[in-house]
Amino acid sequence: LLEKSRVVQHAAVERNYHIFYQLVAGASEQQRRELKLKDSATAFRYLRGATTARGIDDAASFERTLSVLRSLGMNADMLEGLLRIVAALLHIGDFEFGDSELSVLQSEVPMNTACELLRCEREDLETAMTSRRLRVGHEWLTTKLTPSEAVEARDALCKALYARLFDYVVGCINVSLGDAAMASTLGMAPPKHAGARRDPSAPFFGVLDIFGFENFERNSLEQLAINFANEKLQSQFNRVVFASALEDYAREGIPVGVVEFPDNVEVISLFEGRPAGILALLQEECSLGNGSDSNLLQKLKMSHASKGEGVAFKTTRRDANS
Repeated sequence: LLEKSRVVQHAAVERNYHIFYQLVAGASEQQRRELKLKDSATAFRYLRGATTARGIDDAASFERTLSVLRSLGMNADMLEGLLRIVAALLHIGDFEFGDSELSVLQSEVPMNTACELLRCEREDLETAMTSRRLRVGHEWLTTKLTPSEAVEARDALCKALYARLFDYVVGCINVSLGDAAMASTLGMAPPKHAGARRDPSAPFFGVLDIFGFENFERNSLEQLAINFANEKLQSQFNRVVFASALEDYAREGIPVGVVEFPDNVEVISLFEGRPAGILALLQEECSLGNGSDSNLLQKLKMSHASKGEGVAFKTTRRDANS
């Protein structure tokens, strides 16, 4: 569950992912020239807002990050490629598009730099940012994007690239733990004492960030899905840590008294309830030929207006004998 949206937007009082600030602050002079880094993190669109974090030295953290990546088996070429992609994301974020009805790229330097770092043809990247291909019958049609659509395409590309890079780093960690199959996939040397296939009982590394509910100035469908997933994880946590534990205490005759904990069952019902949950109404509106944002909003208001402006968490009281 990766918060990809943070790559392209974050609250003014928060930072983007640490690696971006580490790169800008800790890159060597040679790296700065090769990656064409700017002097300040705030010079990049994606890093505007808070640039420092209490107790964090970004330059020193950058050196520690590189050291850890080397310990995972990354060689110099792999590290160079990783840093090129991180830097390219910052330059792509500076793409600007004209205010006319159809998008026209207005940022020559960031485009040329991004293409150089990603080692791709400028024509290919610019076309991907300013147009889309649609299949109509047996033919493919190319249509120009509006400036706002081009911005969405730019941000979508950066989120996808960062997600792939994140998965790559997680894969490298699992290779260091003995996953030979992953080593083959990533083109890395097979780990020592590993068979051709990963032993299901072998250790592996995963990432779980639980209950990171956030409300941005502009919330996308992705953020909605992230928040819903976090609510489901919190519900599972409640069942395992509170409800199941109390049942165990009851079976063992251990008196624990009354335990109160927040119950988010109403929030989950608001999302996945049928026939009028948020996700059900969204799916219904998307399946209609004349579906629109205003229609969806009206349906949501009609279905949930009686619940007030928001759904409050209710406190659940449980004891070992309930």
